[in-house]
Amino acid sequence: MYFDKHIFFCLNERAAGETCCANFDSRRLQAYTKDKIKTPKIIKKGLMRNLIGNEIKRTKQISKLKSYKVYKKKKAYDYGKKAIKQGRKMGHINFVM
Repeated sequence: MYFDKHIFFCLNERAAGETCCANFDSRRLQAYTKDKIKTPKIIKKGLMRNLIGNEIKRTKQISKLKSYKVYKKKKAYDYGKKAIKQGRKMGHINFVM
């Protein structure tokens, strides 16, 4: 599922006497906002395909597989990890209708 908007609330708490987000009623504001936000709706159908280990070297070939032909848009993300390890998530490809 992809979201059209994202809202961030700082909820940090620090030792007594130190300035932090929690001192400014951030938890109450977050709870109020969550109560008012609509249930998310799906804007476009899509899927994410993780790239594990050496698959990161085959991103283009994977994105052209028959099972992904129905998707109009695709975008690959390489996490930039220095070492490729078997079983390690190295990136992903987003496919969107």
